Amino acid sequence: MPYSERRMVENEKLARRVNRQLEDRVTEIRRDEGADTDAPIQFFCECSFLGCRERLEASSAEYGRVHSTPEHFVVVDGHEVLAVESVVDRIRDFLVVRKRAEAVRAVPEPTDADIDKDDDPTTKE
Repeated sequence: MPYSERRMVENEKLARRVNRQLEDRVTEIRRDEGADTDAPIQFFCECSFLGCRERLEASSAEYGRVHSTPEHFVVVDGHEVLAVESVVDRIRDFLVVRKRAEAVRAVPEPTDADIDKDDDPTTKE
């Protein structure tokens, strides 16, 4: 796999992991406060662009459905890279993209240590 494509998948997987941690924490706080646990959350865009900090709004249920397929990522409209992924759905103001399955399988899932290396996890080197 070309280095740049691998890097794109690494960035997307890291953003997804940060989003999952965010979702877990927000859901826990909402549950403790008796609030609606499926109210929309401001997730980070899971695009390939190094340093992207844009947000998109989705419920936990929507986010979970997208990621029931490991090759799927949520991105802000306009952040798709059609050379290495395809748009498979649009949900309000964000897109669901599918990375090539072999590219996703070739890149290991990030660990907590990967996130802790940098205060800005979307700019991991």
